[in-house]
Amino acid sequence: MKRLFPLILILLLSSCQRKAVEEFVSYVKAADELFSSGQDEEAMIALTSAEDAYTEGVPLVELGSVKMRKGDIYYRFSNFRDAVNAYTEGTDIFLSAGDTLNYTRGMLLVCDASILDLDAARAHMCIGVLQNNLRYLEGQTLHAYHLCRIKLADLEGGPKAAVPLVDLYLEEMPDEEKVSWRIISYYYNAAGEYDKALDAIRKEAQYRDVTRDQNYYVVLYQVLKSQNDYHAALEALERHNTLADSLARIYNSSDARFVEERHQLNKMLIRDRRIRGTIIWLSVIVLAVFALALWETRKRMIASMEDKVRMQIENEKLEHLYREARTEQETLNKMAAAAPDDNEMKNVIKQRLALLNKVIASYITDSSEANKEANELLEMLISDRESFLESTRKSFEAGHPRFMKYLRSCGLTDWETNYCCLYLIGLNGKEIGEYINLKRHYTYGSVIRQKLGLGEHDRNLAGYLKELLENPPA
Repeated sequence: MKRLFPLILILLLSSCQRKAVEEFVSYVKAADELFSSGQDEEAMIALTSAEDAYTEGVPLVELGSVKMRKGDIYYRFSNFRDAVNAYTEGTDIFLSAGDTLNYTRGMLLVCDASILDLDAARAHMCIGVLQNNLRYLEGQTLHAYHLCRIKLADLEGGPKAAVPLVDLYLEEMPDEEKVSWRIISYYYNAAGEYDKALDAIRKEAQYRDVTRDQNYYVVLYQVLKSQNDYHAALEALERHNTLADSLARIYNSSDARFVEERHQLNKMLIRDRRIRGTIIWLSVIVLAVFALALWETRKRMIASMEDKVRMQIENEKLEHLYREARTEQETLNKMAAAAPDDNEMKNVIKQRLALLNKVIASYITDSSEANKEANELLEMLISDRESFLESTRKSFEAGHPRFMKYLRSCGLTDWETNYCCLYLIGLNGKEIGEYINLKRHYTYGSVIRQKLGLGEHDRNLAGYLKELLENPPA
C-alpha cells in the first residue's frame, strides 16, 4: 500500500496541472467565440481572466497570442495607443520564447497601429526591426511590410511623399494578382496621379471579387470623381451604401445556430475525452474507486468553472454599466445647474436625469425582476446618448435660433454643433471627452476653432461660444 502513495500523489499533481491548463484554454475559447460574435467587451474580460489563469503547463507563446488578441480588440475600437501597448507585450513574449517568426509578424501589427496612432518614431523603430528580419516575411506579410512603409511616408510627408515607395513596391512585387491595388489606387489618386489611380482600381476588380467589398467602392468613387465622371462616381457611392446596409444586417443577425453547433461540438469532444480518461482509470483496478471519485470531482469543477466564467463576465459588464450611469448622473447634475434659463433645455436634461435616477434606484431594490428591467433600460440609455445630444441641440435651436443659424453659416455639422452645446451647458473639454467616450475629442475642438476663425491660442473656446450665445453676429 505504501508504494501506491507516491503514485497517487503524482496523479493528483498531474490532475491539478491539467485543470489549470483547461481553465486557461476555456477562457481563450470563450474569448474567441465572444470576439467573433462582436461581444468585444466580454471577450476582453475573458482574455484578462486567461492571463490570470496562465500556468507553466501552457506554452509561453500562447500567452503572447492572448496579448495579441487583446490588441486586436483595441484596434477594432480605434484605440490605437492601447493596441500598440498590447501588441508590444505580445511581441516581447514571442521574442523571449525564441519564436522569431511570430515576433516579426507581431512587429508588423505594432508598426501599423503606431502609424494610426500618429507615432512616427515608434513606427520607424518597427521598420528597422522588420528590415533586419525580412527573411521571415513572405506572401501577405511581405505585402503588409511594404504597405507600412508607404503609410509611414504618407504620415510624415503626405500622399506625394508615399508615391515613390508605391512605385518601389510595384517593382519589388511583380506578381500583380497579389498586389493591394485598392490601396495603391488610393495613394495615386490622393497624390494627383489620376490615370495611375484609375488603372490600379481597374486591376483590383480584375484580380479580386469586389462585388461585396464596400472599401473598393469608396476608392472607386474617389477615383471616378477625380476623373470628373460624376455619374459613375454616384453609382459607386450608391453601391457602397447598399453594401454597408446589407453587411450591417448580416452582422446584426449573426448565425447564432452555427455558434451553438460549434459549442455543442466542443462539448461532445470534451465528453469523449472524459470517457477515454474514465476507461484508462478503470483499467487500473487497484485505483478504480479513487479514479471514479476524481473523475466526478473534475466534472463538477469544470461545470462550476464555466458558470463562474459566465457570471464573472455578466457581473463585470453590469458593474461597468452602473459606473457609467453614476458618471453620467454627475455630469447631468452639472449640466442642469449650469444650463441657460431655457425651460425646454432644462426639461430635456431633467427628464434624462430622472430616468437615470429611477434606473439606479431600481438596481438596489430587492426585486430581481426590477433589477433585470433596470439593467436593460440602463444599457439602452448608455448606448443612446446620441439622441440626447440631438435633443439638447434642438432645445438650443428653439431658444437661440440666431446663434444656431450663425454656427451653421460657419460650416459646423450637426455633430460639431452638439459638441458646442455641451460647452454651453457647463462642461469643459475633458468632461466632454469622457461623456462622449472619445479620447481624441481635442481634434474636434481644433476643427471647430478653425471653422469659427479662432487660432489655436487665440482664446478659450467655451468663453467665445458663450459670448456668441449672448450676442450672435447677424
